[in-house]
Amino acid sequence: MVFDILNASSVTGTFATVNGTMINSNEHFGVLYNATNVTLDVLSGPAGSGTWGGGSPGSGSGSPSTPEPGSLVLLGSGLLGLWRLARRRRRI
Repeated sequence: MVFDILNASSVTGTFATVNGTMINSNEHFGVLYNATNVTLDVLSGPAGSGTWGGGSPGSGSGSPSTPEPGSLVLLGSGLLGLWRLARRRRRI
């Protein structure tokens, strides 16, 4: 899951301090600095267990996010609902 926290025409520098990145014992937020935005990404493992998230602006140093199983179930349910709606309209 990725959260946009800053969007700009140009981003320079990084936050001096980032507090509260721990979600639980298995997940934490990683900060990713890009040329035009700053995002938070949910990462596995305890905070500080990896080097991801400390990249400089424009470095793009981060792993792509992976959808959670709940998101895939929600997507599948939505597609099934649309299919059933289209099928019902054809019968009328």
